[in-house]
Amino acid sequence: MKKAMKLSCFLLVLVLMVSVLPVTVHADPPDDQCPDFYADLNNGGHHEWVLIHEDSATCTKDGAKYWRCEYCGREHTDYTPALGHSWSAWTSSGSGTETRTCSRCGDTETRSVAVTTTDPPETPAPDSKVKVTKSPTGESVAAGEDAWFVAHADNSTGTSWYVQSADGGTVYSAADAPSHFPGLSVSGANSDSLHLSGIPVSMSGWSVYASFSGNGGPVYTGAAKINVTPATPAPATAAPATPTQTQATPVPTEEAAVTPEPAPTPTEEPEPSPSPTPEPEENVKKDHTGLFAFGAVAIAAIVCGTVIYLKTLENNRRKRRRSGKTSKQPRYRDEDE
Repeated sequence: MKKAMKLSCFLLVLVLMVSVLPVTVHADPPDDQCPDFYADLNNGGHHEWVLIHEDSATCTKDGAKYWRCEYCGREHTDYTPALGHSWSAWTSSGSGTETRTCSRCGDTETRSVAVTTTDPPETPAPDSKVKVTKSPTGESVAAGEDAWFVAHADNSTGTSWYVQSADGGTVYSAADAPSHFPGLSVSGANSDSLHLSGIPVSMSGWSVYASFSGNGGPVYTGAAKINVTPATPAPATAAPATPTQTQATPVPTEEAAVTPEPAPTPTEEPEPSPSPTPEPEENVKKDHTGLFAFGAVAIAAIVCGTVIYLKTLENNRRKRRRSGKTSKQPRYRDEDE
């Protein structure tokens, strides 16, 4: 009897579990289907999207449209890429820079341009014309150190210093050099003595020269080369160190004319392409109703099985008591007789 009751309780719980399992399987409706009851009647089961807000795209920011279904309240977003700047042509400021403006948002960009000089042909000059009497000499420094360059000319009315690349293809005015060499400081760009401080390694191989103005046109000094070594020495190796040779300082030449070549025309960098439109993310809500229903049914089944089992035990005890009383009565009657 006990085994039968246990087996029946087990089968009851198993049947209830199997009947509840299909309820836990749930899938959200497709994107083009609306779960709302009224949508099934009025719109064939599809969402009815309504525009609730719009952010217009700008030169640097993506645009977006926000939609909501008027039946079920579901939302989604459509994105549009940024428009990008609409730049005007570069316009020279006359001081070694060029500027352009975006016609859409008004943003501006500024860039530096190389300043080139023209070396006039050499002609015999009388005493009243400019004559170079001292040219600058080359310097060898460690990165971050200072260097001084001195030049002088008779009959000069003005002095300008320039820096020139090793191949002679790029020339910058000394006053504009810090914008091309980070960390560099310049003083005396329009005097006989030029002072460079914080010289970076990137200036190694470049030269400086002075231009004197006066009667007969400008006159240029010889170029003084700059050699820059790293400030931190290289780590020692197992091999024995070899003595380094000292570079000879070039001998300045009198009235050596330097012919700077025009710098190459800078090319405009391509504008970055707009970033890809991000896909809208949708919040997917999972339905746990089936899981709660299964738990409730399982608990109810366990309680019912327990009650039935206890009730059965109680009935068995009562039967045993009754059967015991019945078996004892005849024996008592025989003893009385």
